[in-house]
Amino acid sequence: MQLMILSGFLGSGKTTLLLEVIRQLTRDPAITVAVIENEIGALGVDASILGNESRLPVREIVSGCICCSLRVDLVQTLLALERDYRPHVVLLEPSGVASPAQVLRALDGYSGEIESKQTLAIVDASRLQRITDLSIPLVRDGLEVASHVLVTKTDLVSAKELDDVLQRIAGVRADVPVISLDATAADARAQAVAIILKTMGAPGDCAHGIAAVTATAGEGPPAMGAAVSTWDQDIVWAPGLDDDTLSQALAEVVGTMGRNAEMQGADLIGHIKAVLKTPGGGYLFASVTGFGREPSVRGRLPR
Repeated sequence: MQLMILSGFLGSGKTTLLLEVIRQLTRDPAITVAVIENEIGALGVDASILGNESRLPVREIVSGCICCSLRVDLVQTLLALERDYRPHVVLLEPSGVASPAQVLRALDGYSGEIESKQTLAIVDASRLQRITDLSIPLVRDGLEVASHVLVTKTDLVSAKELDDVLQRIAGVRADVPVISLDATAADARAQAVAIILKTMGAPGDCAHGIAAVTATAGEGPPAMGAAVSTWDQDIVWAPGLDDDTLSQALAEVVGTMGRNAEMQGADLIGHIKAVLKTPGGGYLFASVTGFGREPSVRGRLPR
């Protein structure tokens, strides 16, 4: 069994990349892949995205952080996956506030077979300087243990700013392979993931999706001195509302929370996200990761 860990600070693009990895790993039905997902909060938002977009069956584990109180659950989950599914590849996405080094240490208690452990650190080019200035240690921690680094959102920065990002990465790990991703270029995400999988030694054209396990961290005090934003507004959800109206309403939910956080003095938005699920398997996913950015909305609402 090969273990691939996708780490990165909140909103860096882990789940988006995870979905692309799954798409490429599901080309060969002879090879199996499992996904373990860790989320912060009372609800597993990313589980809805994985379940709807990848069509993987998703089971949630509601507890604490995967590198702390979920340590035993993580080991037991891996043992259960090995026993029940015998996956060739396990993809692990820790929470955006989990330490990749601690996640690796949590695996020390695993007695099963792991042929290789690879860690992909995902770095948001548009926010790296701000995160570094705020002395948030998780990014540096991720770079120190990374097998590869993927720099995302390069289309949101200038050439000079991108060069500064690459220099900052080199200042931590000059030897780590780095791939830059401009999401506006055709097939750029697919090509970047293909290169990563090849260099990380993924088997063949890889894998048929079998199971996804979502670990959701319980509620706790705000981290890193974040401002606590409250939002209160009545929204009427009625039959017959069209997709655009629902998309705008969900975007307003996360957008208002972002604006409130800024007005209350927050230094940074990690990731504000919300999922609207509808009967028949439809869903909308709204997301915002920075002040002044318009929330993005994606998903499907079948009639």
